Amino acid sequence: MTNCTGQGGTGTLYTYAELEGLWINAGGPKAVAPIAAAIAEAESGGCTAAVNPVDNNGTQTSWGLWQISNGTHAMPVPNILNAAVNAQQAVAKYNAAGGFSPWGTYDSGAYKAFVNNGTTPDTNVPGSSSGSSGSSGSGSSSSSSCLLNIPLVGCALSKSEARALIGGGLLVLSSFAGLVGLLVLAAAGFRASGAGRGLEHAGGAIAVVPGLEGAGLAVAAAGRTAPQRRQARARQAGTETTVVEERTPIEGEMGGTRRTRRTVRRPAAAT
Repeated sequence: MTNCTGQGGTGTLYTYAELEGLWINAGGPKAVAPIAAAIAEAESGGCTAAVNPVDNNGTQTSWGLWQISNGTHAMPVPNILNAAVNAQQAVAKYNAAGGFSPWGTYDSGAYKAFVNNGTTPDTNVPGSSSGSSGSSGSGSSSSSSCLLNIPLVGCALSKSEARALIGGGLLVLSSFAGLVGLLVLAAAGFRASGAGRGLEHAGGAIAVVPGLEGAGLAVAAAGRTAPQRRQARARQAGTETTVVEERTPIEGEMGGTRRTRRTVRRPAAAT
């Protein structure tokens, strides 16, 4: 294909038949393809790099083959100078308006000088959504790779981008699950070693991390209860319970005694 230059740099020059093919491959009605191609010729001369930064009395910039604009100087969508993307935006603009009224060259009749109803559309044109990728403005933007397409905006989310988002989300979830598992193991280790106060402090630090509040509180609670359980086990270990019966004199009664019983804990006898 032939190169061309414009304010967008170096682009690709499309013929009338190729412009018709771009329009049809982007979903535009075949019956009006001759008019669409003539408008592109009148607007950009068929050059993908055509950019008009002072369109509409300097209030907007128009881009590419069909001089697409969103009314500002910013690109209406990414890669707007791409032939397929530009054709898709032109078709969306045509559908939204119910015709070619958004184009000044149509309203003024300037497009008529380029109309050729005898031309056979070239739907195998490189750079179209059903053709192969080219260079500098002729890359492919296949609709089959788009998961979320918004009229007048284009592809908002491709299938590859969606897969990347899902993969990233799964990675974050698996990392979170792994962290929780490590916290559980750490809690078990601290409890076994008796480092209750350190465990309680660690749990307090973890609890301030967004999303880990519950895990941190659980770790801190384990730290608080560990010393209590350890002390209870220490008290019980190595002791035995016995009942002692004692007799004490009763004051004022000759020979009278009072029998009392009490329970005491003593070190267990060695075996």
